[in-house]
Amino acid sequence: MAAEKKTPTRIYVVTHKVTGSIRLIRATQPGPARNHVAKSLLDVRVASQDDLVKCVGDKITVEVAGEDAPE
Repeated sequence: MAAEKKTPTRIYVVTHKVTGSIRLIRATQPGPARNHVAKSLLDVRVASQDDLVKCVGDKITVEVAGEDAPE
C-alpha cells in the first residue's frame, strides 16, 4: 500500500482584535484557523423578519397592513 499524502499544516496565531487574547490553531491555511475560532465565538443564521426590524430600529417605521397609515 502506498502511503497517503498528508496535507501540510502550520500553527497559526489567531488574535482577538479587541481583547488581544491569542489562540494557537493548527490548520492548512489561515482561513480554516480563523473559522475554527469564530465558530466558538459567533452564531450565524438567516435573518428573520423580526431580526431585520430590530436592526432598522427607529429609523424606519414598520407599518401593519390594514391599519391607518401614519400622517
